[in-house]
Amino acid sequence: MTPQELVSQGYTVLNASFYPTYAYPDYFTPKAPTPRAMYENWAVHRFHGFAYTDDNGAGFPFHDFTSAEPANRGSAVHFWNDGSSSSTWTEEQTTASLFPRLRVMAQQTWESAPLVSTYAEFEPIVPQLGSAPS
Repeated sequence: MTPQELVSQGYTVLNASFYPTYAYPDYFTPKAPTPRAMYENWAVHRFHGFAYTDDNGAGFPFHDFTSAEPANRGSAVHFWNDGSSSSTWTEEQTTASLFPRLRVMAQQTWESAPLVSTYAEFEPIVPQLGSAPS
């Protein structure tokens, strides 16, 4: 079923689709979507997965749906680090991967007007945003 069909039946949804909400070391195929792909090709109402038929140009099929809040509860970054010891991220690698993803995820799930149109323009802004207190 598509997210739209589920919402039409009265369910709420959370965008936990494979692309781009999952982060993982490079031993998976395909490789984890980049923050650039998240910023430029994804929205909280765009559900990516192998079951969908459309293509966003990056090789990941997607399904857009139009239902507004409260039917769509947003999204989250999902971190997978369960590979062999040679492919498991260190704490520093995990932080380096998640820091920019969380900033992009916030921008996209809040659906506020983008500050800039490309990730290359957004990337210098990310360190200025900082981290939450504590």
